[in-house]
Amino acid sequence: MNGLRASCSAALPSLRMPTSRNEEFRYTDLSALTKSTLAPPAAGAAVDAALLQQLALEEAAGSRIVMVDGAYRADLSDTSGLPDGVYVGSVGGAGGAAAEQLGSLSNAAGGPFAVLNGAMAADALAVVVPTGTTVQAPIHMVYLSTSSSSSGDGPDAPRQAAAPRLLLAAGADSHCYIVEEFVGGSGGGFTCAVAELVLGADASVKHGYVEREAGPSVHIKATLVQQVGSVRWCRCGGYNSSAVLTRQAGLAVQGSSCGARDPCPSPGTTHPAPARHTIAG
Repeated sequence: MNGLRASCSAALPSLRMPTSRNEEFRYTDLSALTKSTLAPPAAGAAVDAALLQQLALEEAAGSRIVMVDGAYRADLSDTSGLPDGVYVGSVGGAGGAAAEQLGSLSNAAGGPFAVLNGAMAADALAVVVPTGTTVQAPIHMVYLSTSSSSSGDGPDAPRQAAAPRLLLAAGADSHCYIVEEFVGGSGGGFTCAVAELVLGADASVKHGYVEREAGPSVHIKATLVQQVGSVRWCRCGGYNSSAVLTRQAGLAVQGSSCGARDPCPSPGTTHPAPARHTIAG
């Protein structure tokens, strides 16, 4: 993490905030963000246990991971149902091979918000699925922002910023289903998220994405995927948000194309999100 944070911090002064003149952001109004002053998350913010219980997915009992303001919380997570050999936790404990992949995709193709994430991120969540391993239950990742009710109120109020980051390393011929769910507090926070997915040959990954942050929040996320050989990856995205700005940005697929092994469609295909407490097959 220290190397990524240092390199991104060094790159920040030379970056320009995208505008509508940039083709990728042609129809995105970033004024809600550019007019804001960013502030770090409040230290020791309380976590609503009742909310976490409400967010629980029955199908993911024993495979729920909780990040609070971008930091992994082992005390709130339950990984007891994951197969032996699957690692879930801070990237620093994932081992050299996986940790070395952190930033490899975002530095090459993530864009300015991926750089901002790298400079702000206090931690990164690593999920490592070894070669030949199948994770039957969905891995439910809850990213909780504790932005206060006063955050973002008025032109001079700071906007609390969180920088959650995921590194998924799926080994050859491995199979898993991940669900990323972003939930905000009652204030107008800023979530700047990055997910890097490194998929080995013949790996199969289903990727669910749900954004449910409160207005006037700002949510920007970059998802970057590296594929080796024939793989199967499909992304099922959904929004149930009152955020003033929500953008799933910077999607890049590097490597070989998706193998034609249905029921998964071609890579990057977006589908309606499943019902809130139902995991689609």
